[in-house]
Amino acid sequence: MSKHESARSALCGLSINSSMALPYEAAKCESLPELKLLRLIGDSRDGERLLVWRNASFGELPPGLCSVNLRVLDLRDSNIGKLPPRACFMELRYLDLAGTNISSVPPGISFVHLEHMDLSCTKIKELPSGVCWPNLKRLYLWKTEISELPDGLCSTNLEILRLKGTNISKVPQALLPKLLLLDLQGCKRLESLPTKFGALMTSLQLLHLSECERIEGLDSSIGSLADLRSLLLRGCHRMTRLPQEITSMQLIPFRFFLRKNHHTIRSSPSH
Repeated sequence: MSKHESARSALCGLSINSSMALPYEAAKCESLPELKLLRLIGDSRDGERLLVWRNASFGELPPGLCSVNLRVLDLRDSNIGKLPPRACFMELRYLDLAGTNISSVPPGISFVHLEHMDLSCTKIKELPSGVCWPNLKRLYLWKTEISELPDGLCSTNLEILRLKGTNISKVPQALLPKLLLLDLQGCKRLESLPTKFGALMTSLQLLHLSECERIEGLDSSIGSLADLRSLLLRGCHRMTRLPQEITSMQLIPFRFFLRKNHHTIRSSPSH
């Protein structure tokens, strides 16, 4: 490679240890002018694959980068608009497409093994219904146009659910015994949480409801959340009542704001 070609490519962070073939175009220096990080790592013992290529300029994933053994696919902030329709991702555990041009969940993805999915800041409007997510632990959908969550999403292993700034009007009435964090900040259409939600999310530690302008109150079952440490209610202007059970909870000191008759009511539970 000449010095001129090297300077033009601005190649940095390329690390390849895999038998997975790269397409000819991807191997050419001039096709990678914006490359930030490309890692193609293969484990010769079990054929596992990891692909990380953030800020990539291509709109479609080059065929040579697809593998049925891919376990990690991280294309965050790239220009990717779609993934191959065929079943290339049957073993996928980790999917990060945040900040991309994806408008629908790729049909070639198997949800059976998926543990982490980040579709934040994409054009996603809905999730596939009738699918099973048995191992999903972390789901990030903030700043998408999602308006509802399918019942099949309700993985009993779910630990983190971020729906900040979405269009959802309700949270599924589902048992989420391992859920630690529920982020609903800025969900303007959300009117209430599931009835007896405290009994459904028994491990919840952080509940973020700030700027949920339509919520008027909380269910008394919140008192059963023994592990709850943070409850954020800033900007919940219609919130005029809180259950008495909340005063006995061992919350980390916090301050929440309620508006009633144009007056701001402040409360700081003791611990």
